[in-house]
Amino acid sequence: MALAKAEVRQSANRAGQVAGMFAGVAVAAFLFLVFLSIALWVAISDRTGPAWGAVIVAVIWLVAGVVLFLVARAQIKKIGALPQTTETVRQVPNALTGHEERNR
Repeated sequence: MALAKAEVRQSANRAGQVAGMFAGVAVAAFLFLVFLSIALWVAISDRTGPAWGAVIVAVIWLVAGVVLFLVARAQIKKIGALPQTTETVRQVPNALTGHEERNR
């Protein structure tokens, strides 16, 4: 039992470290996108002016967000319910009353 506890503790510790690393990756990716957006804003602003450059970059991010939302919504619709669990739960009342044959 002590060995199992030690192994679980060690695995949880490693999982925590990996989660921290992924959090660092997320922060780095976010900062990359922020600075990339600023660079794009500056590049566009040279031709359009700072206000229009900011609007154009904001619209680009809006389009990216809408596309991600639509893809995520389509994926969540594909997940659906739990078909096997739903079917099993429907069979429980018949099984409890001794009428398993009604489940067929």
